Amino acid sequence: MISPTTFFLIISSIITSLQNFTVIQSLTEGGPGQSTTVMALSIVRTAFVQNNTAFASAQAMVIFLIVMVITLIQWRGQKK
Repeated sequence: MISPTTFFLIISSIITSLQNFTVIQSLTEGGPGQSTTVMALSIVRTAFVQNNTAFASAQAMVIFLIVMVITLIQWRGQKK
């Protein structure tokens, strides 16, 4: 009975962890070096600092595919 709730919470936490841009940007800006750079920060830097929007959109699609695969795995696991 708690399977749908667990499914929702896992997917929501995965999406949130991939989108933790604001905390890292405001505290460390991805440094020291590149140690705290996450995918969302890399996308923003690529799009707005390097002006390479095509590569940034490709990075965003990779994040989408990662979340989609994890969601499908969870979806199939929920039905068992």
